[in-house]
This record gives sequence, structure tokens and C-alpha cells, in this order.
Amino acid sequence: MNLASKIILIITVLIAGFLAPDAINYTQQYLNQPTEKLSIEQYCMLSSQPCTQNSVKMTLNKDVIKPLVTSQITVQWQHSEAETLQLTMQGLEGELGTVKYLLKRVSDNKFQGNITLPVCTLDEMTWLGQLTDGKTTVYPALKMKG
Repeated sequence: MNLASKIILIITVLIAGFLAPDAINYTQQYLNQPTEKLSIEQYCMLSSQPCTQNSVKMTLNKDVIKPLVTSQITVQWQHSEAETLQLTMQGLEGELGTVKYLLKRVSDNKFQGNITLPVCTLDEMTWLGQLTDGKTTVYPALKMKG
């Protein structure tokens, strides 16, 4: 193998190694997306009052979420073997990226985590989410008011 071929091979391997994590992450996110887009009515709207979807009960420590103010989410998830739950959220009315949170097990069927949402130029924004224990997914949503 000549020198030029070796250099091209090394550059190709480096580029592949650099891009592979992003490609894997994108593929995993794509595979975790619901096959059809859910309507807002199919989401469980979070507040200080419990909201239940597929036997998973979710509550927030406050009714109104404000940007850059930490709120706590509590989830009662029966028969989950997971030590953590993953919550992924995206804005409905505007694109502020995807935010991800881990909820940790605090007792047998209870998980808790903190949510801090980014600043938005809109007065209100709906955030749509996916909450999973790795086997089952439920769909929480919340309203943020600035």
C-alpha cells in the first residue's frame, strides 16, 4: 500500500470515528420517535394535580413552569425495573431544541427529577415529551409561561 493510500485510509477512519457518535445518536432518537405524530390531546398535561397515562402517574411541584426556574417532577411507575427514567422534551410552538432529563428512583415505584426549561421569546410555550423506562414510553406535556 502506497503512502497516499495510507493517508487517505487514516483520514477516512478519523472522519468516521468523529461522525459515528452523532450518527448513532440520531439513529437512536429516530427509532425512539413515535411512528405517527400524536395530537396534543394524547399527551398527559402535567401540573400539581396528578395526570395518569398507561398507569403511570405524573405530577409537578407547581402549576406554572417559568423559564430558567427549576421545577420538580414526580412519577409513580408501577413494576418498572429501571433505576432511572429518561424525559425528552421539545417545544411545540417554537424550536428551542431538545432538552433531556434523568429522573432517579427515590423509592420502590417513585422517581423524581428536576426540570429547567430554556428562555423563550413567546409568552407561552407548550413542551411535548417522551418519558421512558427503556421498555415503555408515556407522553407528558407541560405549559411554560414567561
